[in-house]
Amino acid sequence: MDRELFAEITTGELIYMGSAMLVGLVLALAVRLIANRLKARLLRRARTSIRAQLVNDVDGALSLWTVVLGVYLGLLGLSLLEDYLFVLRQGFTVISIIVVVYAVVRMQGHAIGWYTKRMGRRTGQTKVLNSMVPMAKRIVGLAIMAMGTLIILDQLGI
Repeated sequence: MDRELFAEITTGELIYMGSAMLVGLVLALAVRLIANRLKARLLRRARTSIRAQLVNDVDGALSLWTVVLGVYLGLLGLSLLEDYLFVLRQGFTVISIIVVVYAVVRMQGHAIGWYTKRMGRRTGQTKVLNSMVPMAKRIVGLAIMAMGTLIILDQLGI
């Protein structure tokens, strides 16, 4: 089982890496299925459409992160990459931050739109608020991306 195949990679390491990646893919599929059922359940209720939209914004990012986690764990099992564990950890951290920033930017866009519609109905200022929505989405999105970039740079020691 520990026979070397190529480049100092043994059969056991290859099996572990493949298993970790396969588990990551299966978990990503499970996340997608659970999110789709949750969205369908939330959309049946008229007042929870924003919740369904937020679940929709997060499920793709969560599925992607699950696949990345499987690949990361699979690569950690390779003895060939022992000298590069720090780089792997940094790469995984950076990818995780990018996925979270992506999900939050998507969520904030829908949350701002929902909030302005709700406030517009209450105050009667629907036209004024609707004209401000695109600009508010861009500004908040850029602020979130800037914070994500600063966090990534901090993680990289820059």
